[in-house]
Amino acid sequence: MEIVELQSNGFDNKQIQYLARALQTNQRQSLTKLNLCKNKIGVDGIQYLFHILQVNQLVSLDLSHNQINDEAIQSLADALQTNRTLTYLNLSSNRVTHYGIQQLAIALLNCQTLISLDLSHNRIQSQGVPYLVDLLRNTTLNTVDFSWNGLGNEGIQQLCVGLKHFNRSMSLNLSSNEINHEAAQDLSQILENNQLNLDGNYLGDEGITYLCHVLRYHRTNCRIDFGSNQIGDKGGQCLFKTIPFSVTNAFHLTVNLNENKINEQIKRQLIRMLRKSNSLIVFL
Repeated sequence: MEIVELQSNGFDNKQIQYLARALQTNQRQSLTKLNLCKNKIGVDGIQYLFHILQVNQLVSLDLSHNQINDEAIQSLADALQTNRTLTYLNLSSNRVTHYGIQQLAIALLNCQTLISLDLSHNRIQSQGVPYLVDLLRNTTLNTVDFSWNGLGNEGIQQLCVGLKHFNRSMSLNLSSNEINHEAAQDLSQILENNQLNLDGNYLGDEGITYLCHVLRYHRTNCRIDFGSNQIGDKGGQCLFKTIPFSVTNAFHLTVNLNENKINEQIKRQLIRMLRKSNSLIVFL
């Protein structure tokens, strides 16, 4: 047995107990992928799974869309303390706060194989950011989803300061985190060679204008999602003026501008400019 996928079954803690007993009969300890997303797993459920999580060297673990809170995360962290093979962990849409993230981060620092971490739709807020920065700086993570966590400008500032001058390329999903134009200066520190999803925030014209001015002096690649950020004509015009710099400085820039407020004339100007450049793609 290597893979168990039992997502969307509505399993509660009692049913997870039965599952754990069944899995414990597998003496080979060869479970590598466990998907239990969209069930009703809480504190007791994680405790029932403790032995399974501890003795099997899992590569992929999906516990998203459950009822996992900080107490459950403590048990999960203890179980994963000795894992040295995990590459993918999904805990999205649970009830984890900065207290739980602290415990989880301590455990995952021992795992130097982790590549992808999804913590979206939790309750981390700015207080949990220092622990996230520790994970990013001290593990092999390169794809992280922190969306819908109420990080705010304060959390973004902490994140960007912590990752400034960090050389590894990453994909960071920071969408829907209540970020406004005041966070633009901080975000400018982590643009180079990274993919940033800033969808569903409040950067507006002022925020994108600042970031465009910074991009004009970049010589490295980046991808940014500015969708649903209340960007209007001023922001669109600033992006239009930034496109020639991508040619001159030979960097590749991908920008998503879906669901903003840029008028059709400026969109046409952007499209005409794009025809002169292979270095920038804008989705309108």
